[in-house]
Amino acid sequence: MFAHLHTRSWFSFQAGGSPPEALPEAAVRQGVQSVALTERHGTYGVVRFQRACQELGVQHLFGAEVPVAGRDLVLLAKNREGYANICWLLTQAHLRSREEPSATLEELASAHDNVFCLTGTEAGPIYPLMDDFQHREAAGWVHTLKDIFGERLSLEVTHQRRKGDDRRLAHLLQLARETGVPPVATGDVRYAVPGDYWRYDLLTCARHGITVFDDHPERPSNSMAYLQTEAELLRRGLPKEAIHRAGEIASMCRVDLIPGHIIPPGTKLPAGVTSVGLFRELAFSAFEERYPPGSAHRTEAMERLKKEVQVIVDLDVQEFFLVVKEVVDEARRRGIRCLGRGSAANSIVTYLLGITVVCPIEHNLLFERFLHRGRKGTPDIDLDFDSSRRMEIIEWMEERFGVNHTGMAATIDRYLTKSAVQDTAKALGWPAEMAVQMSKGCGYALPSDPENVAHIRSVAGGDSPLLDVLIKAASKLVGCPRHLGQHSGGMVLTREPIRYFTPLQVSANGVRVVQFDKDDLEWLGLVKLDVLGLRMLGTVAEAAVIVNEVREDPIDLDALPLDDPDVYDMICEGDVLGLFQIESPAQQSA
Repeated sequence: MFAHLHTRSWFSFQAGGSPPEALPEAAVRQGVQSVALTERHGTYGVVRFQRACQELGVQHLFGAEVPVAGRDLVLLAKNREGYANICWLLTQAHLRSREEPSATLEELASAHDNVFCLTGTEAGPIYPLMDDFQHREAAGWVHTLKDIFGERLSLEVTHQRRKGDDRRLAHLLQLARETGVPPVATGDVRYAVPGDYWRYDLLTCARHGITVFDDHPERPSNSMAYLQTEAELLRRGLPKEAIHRAGEIASMCRVDLIPGHIIPPGTKLPAGVTSVGLFRELAFSAFEERYPPGSAHRTEAMERLKKEVQVIVDLDVQEFFLVVKEVVDEARRRGIRCLGRGSAANSIVTYLLGITVVCPIEHNLLFERFLHRGRKGTPDIDLDFDSSRRMEIIEWMEERFGVNHTGMAATIDRYLTKSAVQDTAKALGWPAEMAVQMSKGCGYALPSDPENVAHIRSVAGGDSPLLDVLIKAASKLVGCPRHLGQHSGGMVLTREPIRYFTPLQVSANGVRVVQFDKDDLEWLGLVKLDVLGLRMLGTVAEAAVIVNEVREDPIDLDALPLDDPDVYDMICEGDVLGLFQIESPAQQSA
């Protein structure tokens, strides 16, 4: 059985040419039973890749091209512990440098358990040395890695019908015999099918700021880096034992990242008390305070509470609510204005736990809009904090749950029409100023939309064969990931150390960010809590301080009536300047 052990998707960010879902599709067509996803310096595409593999019946393997001592090694996870070690190494590399991430050999030696190592190709330590006829230095690298990995080390060999591939392959096989390290055959896959070659080449040019008319060592010289059959690799001269070695490694690897259920962070529980017990106790004791005997809505509220508690417990997300309560309680203990909003206000449980401040019974709010038995993933609770003190809460959360259990959620910045047109035009040789003009006048439709085509043509000065290439290529680039971004406030909290799920890297403003967006995090079963900053809460808090300086009886903002007729008269008159969320010109004129 042959397995592709070294493949990238377009989640290698301008260093791969196909979506991760296309790799198992190509594997099925080629009769390949196992495929590993080894993104450049990350695990960005693994969730989508596993989902596609499971749907098509292809064995998925996880790894990454991990930068170590300035060169990239291909590391593959044998099991979840191995995956955690790879994530930890990537984290060390990214925390060391945003621009040139690299782990050290000492870190590699401390986190090699349950990890298979391939020596890599052009970006690895061996190929450049062999190409420069530094045979002794290459052998030294192999022995260093062999001391760390032992029998889990393989010398990667590939052949893509490029100039010098025959000579390099012969030298690598000779090195394998001399060092006693078995060779392993890979396709060094950069795209799923030959038809995606052009996208990979275009993205490579965009990444290096060059045009398709410029030479560059990282540009592909042909379209051979696709996911190929075992027979094709044999025809290229890769030995059978190297191909067998790939299948042998794949047979020893099993990692499943999608649990099928939520894994909430651990809450603080008194000795001998379960999360369900504490959750019920807090909810029902708060009920007696909010709805004492004889109060309005008491009977209806109790029925609603029993229903909500049962749904939450059945979905096993009660710890998530307890964690959110912890965060809100800490903010209030510190005197930080805090408010839960959005569909969470539809829940009587969030109201009783102090997360929201609106009675859903009184305002006829539907719980199912917030949570129901058919929902998968964590409930969506947004917490607004005084923006001037938001970082205080984030720092407390890191201290409370541990820096090894927290990170900010990521966003995936993808090519849209404007950016696709601009980068494609630059890569095709148009001056930067003209490329900007082409992109600025485009609408949101694809570049191939007639209006966008007309605009691009007018800037280019008329039709040409190259203009046709620009329109076609830019249209196919739309949707392709460009780089990782940072979510505005989504804090990821994990029960196990975060390395069992994701590496961390540092954003431009110094924040530790996971390598998955909110959708992938939900598939991983992880909790994302939106910790948002709202300047208006700071303004309200400051106003209360100023007013209370001249009042004998201090204002309690949380006790203000919600049915003051004078307030509603002001709103109806459009006198809402300075009132957050209802001060737009449209609302003032309504």
